[in-house]
Amino acid sequence: MCICSSNYDDDCDAKESVFYGDEENCEFHMAAVPLKVEEFEVEKNYDKVEVIVAGDSSFTEYTGLNTEDGLQNGPEGVVPNADHSPNVKWTSDGTIAGNDNDRSGWKICVPRPLSPPP
Repeated sequence: MCICSSNYDDDCDAKESVFYGDEENCEFHMAAVPLKVEEFEVEKNYDKVEVIVAGDSSFTEYTGLNTEDGLQNGPEGVVPNADHSPNVKWTSDGTIAGNDNDRSGWKICVPRPLSPPP
């Protein structure tokens, strides 16, 4: 299962537009398993994904770009606190302060459970 910015299709399989929109807000409830960031390019300090991390009760903010040298600004490996709902939030502001390419979107997934052996 994946969640994603609005520029992806409903199943988060493919992008339908290059950039996500202004003034977006949505909330999710994710299972308490490590998150896998497949894309994370949001306008730093203005647009953000927030997660209530397991063992905590307040949101931790993730913003900016993942870089080619492996720097993770998204919640890679973070385990959400399943006792809170919502435990993941997305917010984009109403302006573009930097490069439009910093708004190409985000996609965060939870691993599929392994099938039991036959």
